[in-house]
Amino acid sequence: MFSLNGKTAFITGSSRGIGHGIARALARQGADIWLSGVHREGLDAAVAALRHDFPERRVNGVLCDVAKQESVDMALAAIAGAGPLHILVNNAGINLRAPVEDMPDELWQRMLDTDVTGVFRVSRAALPLLRAQGGKVINLCSLMSEIARPGIAPYAAAKGAVRQLTRALATEWAQYNIQVNGVAPGFIATDMNRPLMEDAELNAYIMRHTPAKRWGTVEEVGSAAAFLASPAADFITGQILFVDGGFMASL
Repeated sequence: MFSLNGKTAFITGSSRGIGHGIARALARQGADIWLSGVHREGLDAAVAALRHDFPERRVNGVLCDVAKQESVDMALAAIAGAGPLHILVNNAGINLRAPVEDMPDELWQRMLDTDVTGVFRVSRAALPLLRAQGGKVINLCSLMSEIARPGIAPYAAAKGAVRQLTRALATEWAQYNIQVNGVAPGFIATDMNRPLMEDAELNAYIMRHTPAKRWGTVEEVGSAAAFLASPAADFITGQILFVDGGFMASL
């Protein structure tokens, strides 16, 4: 019921961090993996690491900038040329912080183009492959899909949009036996979040509002994604699964 043997998954933004953690979780359950990133050196290193740890899986890498349609099209063409695709994880995203009053249009647009339109572009390009036999789409949402903090207006707006896009695609693509869900990580310990973890005031706020009293791990986010990618979740669609140590429940 939870096995992904015989399945192939494409995870955007998966050369490090949460995306790489999800790729590892899917490989552990039996899936073959397509990693992606925007920098060749980091992508090649991630592919080599996954091949070393999961020699029984087929692991490939493809450059993909979700903010550029041509790049998305080239990536999906490469995947299509190698065989079927069963699982898409839209993980790629950025978070550029600035108060709205100081925010140039370029920053706002860059955030939306990557974090929202990127999900749309990749999902649209992957649809013909997924529709061929049915499949899973998992979109990375966030606590900021439901709440907000100062200084991250474009990120909160983008993740709120991804939440609603997830629900809309779930209703639209159910006819193709494609389930579309979201995983919303809370505060997760990654290299990118290390400055936040070292911010004493912010860390104290997180500990006060997280009943688990700790930061989450990429493995825990990966486990949630692996469940939603599996046959165990065939009757689950349009849902957002929070992996947050109880943060949302405590508000």
